[in-house]
Amino acid sequence: MGIFSASRGVMNPTRSHVAKISPISIGQALRRERLLALLEPDSPTRAFWISGPGGAGKTTLIADFLDSKKLPSLWYQVDSLDGDPATFFYYFGRATEPLLVEEHSPPLLTREYLPEIDIFILHYFEALFQRLRPGSWLVFDNFQDAPEGSPLPRILHAAIKQLPPHITVAVLSRSDPPPNMARFIANRTLKHIGWNQLAFTADEFTSFLDFSGSTVAAPDAARLHFLTKGWIAGVVLWLLHYSGEEIPDTVPAQWTPENIFDYFASEILEKTSAEIRTFLLQTAFLPNMTVEMAEELTGMPAAEILESLYRKNFFVEKHRLRLVSYQYHPLFRRFLSLQAVRFYDAGALQSLRCRAAKILELHDLAEEAFRLYSQVDAFGPMQTLILSRAQVLIDQGRYTVLSAWIDTLPEEQTRDHPWLLVWKSVAMVPYDPKESVRLATEAYRIFAKNNDIAGQVLSWSTVVDILTMMRSGFAQLDGWIEEGGRLGDLLSDDDESIGLSSRFAAAMLMALLLRNQGHPEMEKWQTRCEKLFFRCRDQQIAVALIKNLFWSYYWLGQLHKALNMESGLRNLRDSGTLPPFGQIIMGALLALAGVMRGDHPECHRLVRESLDLAEKTGIHVFDFLIVSFSVYSALGQGELQTVQPLLTKLEGALSNYAIWDKGQYHYLLAWYAMQDGDLQNAEEHLKIALSLEKACGNPLTIALCKILRSQLLLELGRPAKAEAVLGSMLSEPRLGHNRILPFLVALAQADCAYSQQREEEARDLCARAFAAARKEGLWIPFGLSNKRLSVVCSRALQAEIEKEMVLEMIKRWNLKPSTIDSASEPQPWPIRIVVLGRFSIHCHEEPLTLSAKAPKKPLELLSLLICAGQNGILRETAADKLWPDSDGDRAIRALNTTVHRLRRLLGDDEVVAQQGGHLMLNKERCWVDCWRFQSLAHRSKGPVQPETAEKICAEALSLYQGEYSIGYGLSAAVRYANQLHNYWLDVVAATLPASAARGFSEDAGRAIRQALTADDSAVAIFHKMIGSYRKSGATAEAVDLLQHCRNLLMEQGLALGQKAEDFLKDLRKP
Repeated sequence: MGIFSASRGVMNPTRSHVAKISPISIGQALRRERLLALLEPDSPTRAFWISGPGGAGKTTLIADFLDSKKLPSLWYQVDSLDGDPATFFYYFGRATEPLLVEEHSPPLLTREYLPEIDIFILHYFEALFQRLRPGSWLVFDNFQDAPEGSPLPRILHAAIKQLPPHITVAVLSRSDPPPNMARFIANRTLKHIGWNQLAFTADEFTSFLDFSGSTVAAPDAARLHFLTKGWIAGVVLWLLHYSGEEIPDTVPAQWTPENIFDYFASEILEKTSAEIRTFLLQTAFLPNMTVEMAEELTGMPAAEILESLYRKNFFVEKHRLRLVSYQYHPLFRRFLSLQAVRFYDAGALQSLRCRAAKILELHDLAEEAFRLYSQVDAFGPMQTLILSRAQVLIDQGRYTVLSAWIDTLPEEQTRDHPWLLVWKSVAMVPYDPKESVRLATEAYRIFAKNNDIAGQVLSWSTVVDILTMMRSGFAQLDGWIEEGGRLGDLLSDDDESIGLSSRFAAAMLMALLLRNQGHPEMEKWQTRCEKLFFRCRDQQIAVALIKNLFWSYYWLGQLHKALNMESGLRNLRDSGTLPPFGQIIMGALLALAGVMRGDHPECHRLVRESLDLAEKTGIHVFDFLIVSFSVYSALGQGELQTVQPLLTKLEGALSNYAIWDKGQYHYLLAWYAMQDGDLQNAEEHLKIALSLEKACGNPLTIALCKILRSQLLLELGRPAKAEAVLGSMLSEPRLGHNRILPFLVALAQADCAYSQQREEEARDLCARAFAAARKEGLWIPFGLSNKRLSVVCSRALQAEIEKEMVLEMIKRWNLKPSTIDSASEPQPWPIRIVVLGRFSIHCHEEPLTLSAKAPKKPLELLSLLICAGQNGILRETAADKLWPDSDGDRAIRALNTTVHRLRRLLGDDEVVAQQGGHLMLNKERCWVDCWRFQSLAHRSKGPVQPETAEKICAEALSLYQGEYSIGYGLSAAVRYANQLHNYWLDVVAATLPASAARGFSEDAGRAIRQALTADDSAVAIFHKMIGSYRKSGATAEAVDLLQHCRNLLMEQGLALGQKAEDFLKDLRKP
């Protein structure tokens, strides 16, 4: 949707500034074919700069061309208001509305765009030109009236630079193009039509006299043309003045067109009637006027007078848009204003200006009204105008205009007026937040003294919004939270004040989150914000409400609630009504939701999407926060290789004043360094982070730093000190409602307990943590080592603690199997391979279908790698076994190709690893049933408790569903299959006594029955049993056990094979 989305601010049509943004109606004018031909399409020219003195015919030329071609056009009159870029974009945006092919108006230059205004300008015109009707002309008239230092030349340069072939720009000015236009002139993008071309030629001059019905004789006409040098305003003035007087041969050399104009105009003014003269002098104070405005000021029949002056070309311009309005030519208005100063005494002049200003104010021409009021120091009306227009100016992004207006008032008038102070504060937010806080604080003091609830709420919200935005000292919020509690009880949530109460509630909730999550009314403010959100109709405030609510659910650990908001966030983002600022906020929150759900690819996608929109619009307010989500995601997963570029990007997004951000940056550096094994660097960064977070005063991030410190201490081999760091954290009263912190602390404490062999305590802590995870959806491992968390989760699985929740944690945060138990199956492995008794592959929980035409060599390589175990096989050895008849180089090339094909078959580029000249299956991504079986078989022989040994053997027997099934004739596979079979016999033999005592009733018993009814395996097992018992001198007990097994089988309708029966007979012989 981008920069052209629906915008904040007042953009509804009103009658204000009709003349500033409406085309001029020129009436009857002489067509100048010579100049009109210069305006015809001529690639690559897409812009014109027409310069000449006032009254040279610039406006008439363009207006005639556009009228004759019936071209769609925008007519924008530059004036002193355009010194403020936000004012320009407000009025220019309104001027574009009739030419847009889509409904959305261009954006206003509001606060979020100011840090990157050049990017805003660039993308503003890029988007605008795509939406203007083809063939449109953008005309900037009186460009010379832009104030000194105005950004308008820079804005115009950006517009011309991006002009598409179907849009044309025309600039009308008394001045030649500025230096930044030189390149456009050189490459013919911009054509300069100067005074030499604009001046009337002798033939055009003669045609004009004929067109105007003049009776000037030919000699006089030639002299007049020479005298005026083709300046048409001078000709018109002379004709109005001419009564047969002789035309002089020359004029004084020091005379400028303005001087000549003033001379002739004064002569003409003397000849007009007193009524018309009075009308002209009085209406000169109106920069543009409707008939109604002129009549209100003069009491005369304005419609007849203005239309008569217009028809006589009496330097009156007529504009048509939604209303018909008139304005005097700038030269003529300047002249009339000077004459009025001479004509009226000071008292009458002041009265006239005040009356004119009041009329302008009533007709929504606030800027012109304020200028007239200020000329006579009418501070009372100025103050009234400021207070009535302040919110509108803020909505339009015109902070500097509002600030300048307030500064025009005497200091003694503003310092004790709370509304002036608070509006000055709001206007200063983008430029000097600290001063803004000071002003709003002073306003609040006066409002409180006067018991003005609305004023207190606005000034309170302004202070709190700034403090939370600056992120440099949250301790300052304490006093404001206390005041907010008092105000909240006084503030009504009824429809009349819902906007005010919604803004206040959103600010209060954020203040509590940042400073006191244990506040007794935290949940009350959450509930209040929820209710207000569904009733609030102000989109900007609604965005603040939903943003702060989402943050509250996240920070307090109410993750189910947060994730329930996802669809609402997405609908709001995609509604087509949000400006880019709101879209970026919604995108950032959705990225955070991706972190909560463990959908890390979605998180990274949304982060990129939000950053792209930020780059496109120049809104970089949230860049640090957005990038940090990707960093948290990567560090939580232990994906260290992706973190470094993100940290670099994060450093670039740091602001000068946000201490909290700097603390978070060093916290993330410490987390990264710890997981990367750089413990010294981790200590240094964590020390800085903790210092900054304490200075900023956010209890939650201080606690997160302590959790990270406990993990770092464990890595340094200091578990007792790690426990001491965690000991008092949950007693912090400012974190009383936080549910995520006890979860993290319990996991960190379990880690400490496991590291000191306090197994029962550790299991209790795991049970507590994962029970909370189940209840609230808590799977956020911030500050925990991915490797250490893997071990904790492994132990929890082994103890069968909240198995579903533990597996969810493993899955969401990509906990590496090699650090849990390299063969343990329960976790969701990327690749899972079964080869005992059957052959199947699951890739990311989906079965891989292998057809009869499946490639043979990749599967042979897979078999070879499984047989080689987790340490792998030399590349040369693998190549020799798979291609014994090929020479070395050819076999290695074939091996490389087969490795690539196997990775592609399994859909995982990391499943086959290479290390030190060896090829191996990646034990962190791949589970193989025979590896797990082999691991269990080894463990069953170790020094373990009988109960544990039984469990190990039972799991081993459940895995061994048959012999190794993917040999493909490889000798290594045959050897490996025999090795596994021998392990199986060992496990059966080890399990046999206990299982026989239970009548082969359990799952392991079924596996033993199957083994004993297979003749060869039964004999092998009997041999192992006898050998084992003979070592301890208990051969007779072994014979009795085997006889018991035989009898059990017979009772269950089964029988030993003949070889086994013969073996038993031999054992029973004396």
